[in-house]
Amino acid sequence: MSKGNKYSNTLYVPSIDSFKWRIELDSVEIINRNLLDHIINQKTNTSTGEIIEETPIQSNSLKVAFEEYHIHFAINKIFGIEYLVVLINSKLLEHEYLQGITLKNIEPLYNRIMKCNVFNISFEDFLSKGKISDIDIKKDVELSKDDFKSIIRNLDKNTKAQKRRHHGANPFLTDSNLGIEWNTRERGSFSHPFLKFYHKGIEALCSKNRDFFAKFIDVHSLENVVRIETTVKSFKELKKHGFNDNTLLDILRASEDKLNEIISHSVTSNLEPRFTQSNTKTKKELSPTDILMFAHLSNMIKNQKASFYEALEFTLNHFEDKHQKKRMKTKLTEIYNQQIRGQEFEKKVAKQSAFYSIIGWV
Repeated sequence: MSKGNKYSNTLYVPSIDSFKWRIELDSVEIINRNLLDHIINQKTNTSTGEIIEETPIQSNSLKVAFEEYHIHFAINKIFGIEYLVVLINSKLLEHEYLQGITLKNIEPLYNRIMKCNVFNISFEDFLSKGKISDIDIKKDVELSKDDFKSIIRNLDKNTKAQKRRHHGANPFLTDSNLGIEWNTRERGSFSHPFLKFYHKGIEALCSKNRDFFAKFIDVHSLENVVRIETTVKSFKELKKHGFNDNTLLDILRASEDKLNEIISHSVTSNLEPRFTQSNTKTKKELSPTDILMFAHLSNMIKNQKASFYEALEFTLNHFEDKHQKKRMKTKLTEIYNQQIRGQEFEKKVAKQSAFYSIIGWV
């Protein structure tokens, strides 16, 4: 089979990248009895059921190897009830990895898990009875490395101040690892969600997963691709996002709009509001009022990374009188066309502004 196609049909489309699937042990048929030797230890809040501390499944699991990836199985005891736990990742889709996990491709993924001969369950029960947590939601966008580096610095600068040790931004700007992340995957929450932006092309060439990419994916299609990834850890968080249940079927039925809302929530939870005011100077001779309008527009475009249309809408929202709003729109458009439009910083900002709109940072 040929390697995964170009990214064009998966760009800008949110989907599920990975999750932890669990079901009561009595609801499945155990085929590989060695599974019973792999038990996860955890501390649980007895009043809320929230997991306080858990042994990572990878460190105490039954591992079944495929080409360039593994599937991990373990048993978890929660309040005396035993659950089968499986770590499910989009790598199981192999050549279709870039699509993420969806209702359209979940059946071949299920078949691959059944092929491991660890347990048996019907496809219907796999979808409707298994509960999921630790859900990674991803979206990929097209962006050059240079633009991404500029965006990383801007995102870091606009990160909300945090007092706790494990919260806040962690940028990485090396040849082998380019991106930025907020909080940690293990300690993320609804208020402080784990969020990560990273260059997919660099990961494909430099990470521990490079052999997987080399075998299944056309890595040249990732040269200008950035991935946005956020984690929803628990059903408690899912309910705050409007979900009524956490079965696999419920999550895979979520619309693209719902997944985009979750990404946007993670972005706005970690970053200050995008538009703030500051001063700049112009070399053009304008009236004092025009200078103020020029300063405002150029600040929003150059420093706040807004497109002209975003800056215009933001400004006009301050006017209630329709006639004043119309006159201001005409004047701002005139200043933009004469003083700003076509400048190099304005062209560059247009790309970055589109990126910020895609991730829901307003």
